[in-house]
Amino acid sequence: MLKKNIDISNYSDLDLYAAFLPFLKRYIKSKGKRFSKNMPLRLVVELISKEMISDYNLQNTSSYSTDSRTQKIIRELAENGFIRLPSMRPKVKFTKKYKKVLDRLFFNKLKLPPHIKIRLTEDDPYYLVFNTNIDWDSAIKDPRYDYKMYSGFLDEFKLFLSRFLNIEGSAQADPNVGELQVQKKEIYQQSNLDKVIKEIKDIAKKNNTNGAIRSLKFIPLSKNDGRLSIQISFPRGTYYHHKANIKDQLSNKLAENGFNTSFIRWRF
Repeated sequence: MLKKNIDISNYSDLDLYAAFLPFLKRYIKSKGKRFSKNMPLRLVVELISKEMISDYNLQNTSSYSTDSRTQKIIRELAENGFIRLPSMRPKVKFTKKYKKVLDRLFFNKLKLPPHIKIRLTEDDPYYLVFNTNIDWDSAIKDPRYDYKMYSGFLDEFKLFLSRFLNIEGSAQADPNVGELQVQKKEIYQQSNLDKVIKEIKDIAKKNNTNGAIRSLKFIPLSKNDGRLSIQISFPRGTYYHHKANIKDQLSNKLAENGFNTSFIRWRF
């Protein structure tokens, strides 16, 4: 039989025993066996354990005590998907259950730059999406806020979950066992990219003394998580430290002209 690898750490022994009973009844019936209803579960399992271990290719439990052997067999059957476990997926959405706490202790205290909006969406219970909407056109011309700040609010949210709600949210979490899955979605809205690029080119051209910069190549914004990548080409033979100095000079000139240079990734 094909085995699976199911995480049962969120299930108590009582949950596993309850799920095991219907399985056991079907297994006994399939074997054409009959046992007294008054016989303890551990004795029933003891009498059929050898067959069950063989049929489901379970580990040998002969060295365990009777009670431990029963528990070991049940857990291994559950881990390998032979027992149908009850869903632990919450029926009430996380955002509805904790709305007051989220508003009062997270959103109302969150200090956001003026160019960013954050909202939580949850199409199904405990499948949460942390949406970050950034007005890129305004952000790149506002040097008060570092680029990293725009991407750090999800970490603040996870810290809030852990500190105030004792909940661990992650992209790998499984809501079917009661965990909170938190996915990240960043949207950088920009409508004046061509204007921004032209302004950068004009500044570079004005300050390109002695032809130190041969050309600038702008890489599409969507590939860089909100930062504009600029590839600088230099004349052949330009030493690396000269390239770095020229890049720094251009970056400083952009900053002097009101650009937030943390939103620019330089390449050369």
